[in-house]
Amino acid sequence: MSFRPPSRNPAFETTRWGSRVKPGMTISYMAQKIQVEVIKKEQVTEKVYLVTFRLVEPPTIDFRAGQNMMLMVAPGVNRTMSIASPPSEKSDLLMVHDISPMGLGAKWTLGLKIGDRAAIVAPTGGAL
Repeated sequence: MSFRPPSRNPAFETTRWGSRVKPGMTISYMAQKIQVEVIKKEQVTEKVYLVTFRLVEPPTIDFRAGQNMMLMVAPGVNRTMSIASPPSEKSDLLMVHDISPMGLGAKWTLGLKIGDRAAIVAPTGGAL
């Protein structure tokens, strides 16, 4: 039995990330550094918080359901959280955070106040 590579379909090309796209098509779901502002923070259970971020720069992004955002919680320390808002919400991102077991990310979330600004990278992972 010999290995046969998959047949090449001329209607598609492979990007440097391994995605198959039609020639000339651009992928708009690329991760980028984003400045956000906390506009809502709500404790929904003893250990779960909902945090809504408003995008400052850029003012909107495109993402798909199942993608994530990477929070810069301390110098050299990042935490990845799922984006809980629907893709139709292009200027606000909702994060649901279970703060147990009280690591750096949880302490960062607890310290957030309405009006605080933060840097994130989004969208990452998920349905690319």
